[in-house]
Amino acid sequence: MEEWVRQLASRLSAGIVVEQALVASAQTAPTAVRAEVARLSARLRNGWPSSEALRRFADELASPVGDLVVAELSLAATRQGAGVSQSLSQLADLVAEEVAMHRQIEAERARPRLTARLVTIIAVIAAGFLALSGEYMQPYASATGQIALAGIGMVFIAAMIWMRRMTATRPGPRFLQPAESSGGDQR
Repeated sequence: MEEWVRQLASRLSAGIVVEQALVASAQTAPTAVRAEVARLSARLRNGWPSSEALRRFADELASPVGDLVVAELSLAATRQGAGVSQSLSQLADLVAEEVAMHRQIEAERARPRLTARLVTIIAVIAAGFLALSGEYMQPYASATGQIALAGIGMVFIAAMIWMRRMTATRPGPRFLQPAESSGGDQR
């Protein structure tokens, strides 16, 4: 996203209108956003109002960063001033800082995830080894023992699922509400 916003800023500093810059950016958009930018470009070429095309673009990105970019581009499309390029460059800097922050958070979360994986692997190997030991599994041979063993297994699986949910990255809340669906892209 940062790279694409910087490309737009450089096009706009050359005096290109926002809509033209958006359409032209479809060919050089980074891989991560290429499909969404191509659809945005197609909508603009097909005569969609820029505000509506940008709103659909934000819905496709479905991220707080995408909402920031779309809000800035919507303002830029209406004001067409000299400061648009500069504000987009500042937005690209902000996006870069946010990406760096998310990478740092993910790096810090990687250590507990690795520890959890290792504990799980060791516990499964130990359980497998003990299951092969006839003496250790003897108390679980009865129906009550089987129920207890199933309970222990379910608690272990529930703990692993809970741990996974605790470390899962959740996307931040969007501030732009999704556009009302009007039967698809029929314009």
